[in-house]
Amino acid sequence: MAKKTPKTGDQDIPRVLAPPIYVYGVALVAGLALDTLWPLALLPTPVQYLAGGILVVGAIVLFSLTKREFDRHSTPFSCYQTAQELVTTGPFEYSRNPGYLALALLYLGSGFLLDNGWILLLAIPAIAFVHYGVIAPEEKYLEFKFGKDYRAYKSRVRSWI
Repeated sequence: MAKKTPKTGDQDIPRVLAPPIYVYGVALVAGLALDTLWPLALLPTPVQYLAGGILVVGAIVLFSLTKREFDRHSTPFSCYQTAQELVTTGPFEYSRNPGYLALALLYLGSGFLLDNGWILLLAIPAIAFVHYGVIAPEEKYLEFKFGKDYRAYKSRVRSWI
């Protein structure tokens, strides 16, 4: 019996539950709303700006490097498009999911910059959703698509960091 490719509609793409940017966007809006009802400040001003700034700058750099690698390999960045090639260079040498890691760092950095404890607390379910609802189906798809090459890559490189 032939294997069936993971498909959504007529396209050869992973079956992710939601775009990660939406997941973090919903968590951010929920954190801002909760903070208006019950403020939850955590850090003194210099610390919040230093921590938040480092995370946001790190996220931007990591995201840029990740996007550059996808472009260099002529494969789409979106999880809603067909993967053309298994990218294992650049930040992918250290993380199988540097783009998702960059989004998580950006989200956390925003929480620190806004000194919003709710945003930071909501990072836990947001990151869990991205891991199980986006990364897990994407990895299943990549294993089907690239077989032993992906399994070998997965055995030597961690999912997040």
